Amino acid sequence: MNSEGQKVILVCDDEDLMRQVAGSILERAGYAVLHAAGGEEAVLTYQRKSPEVDLVLMDLSMPEESGLDVFRRLKACDAKVRVLFSSGFQNDERLETALREGALGFLQKPYTMDKMLRMVRKYV
Repeated sequence: MNSEGQKVILVCDDEDLMRQVAGSILERAGYAVLHAAGGEEAVLTYQRKSPEVDLVLMDLSMPEESGLDVFRRLKACDAKVRVLFSSGFQNDERLETALREGALGFLQKPYTMDKMLRMVRKYV
């Protein structure tokens, strides 16, 4: 949580449009948003800002490093990291593995603003 008491969400998605849309929805709902275009940026941002980050909303399928791999790297930094995955693919074995390893849940793409905010509120 940032110094103003606002919940902070780190949005990690390799698609600029998805990252911008998710960030815009979250900001309009009163959240502070950090952005990461891929796994490396997400890990670096989380390492720098982890005490402030309340939730990571992360794409499961990214080209350079899968969301599962990034999740594992984040967990190595902070075992209590809170990650909510999103993807257009529901039947992905990486999702099941991530959930077994402690990911909070899954948000199916494309999602509505209401569905996204309901899921985020559930976990922050």
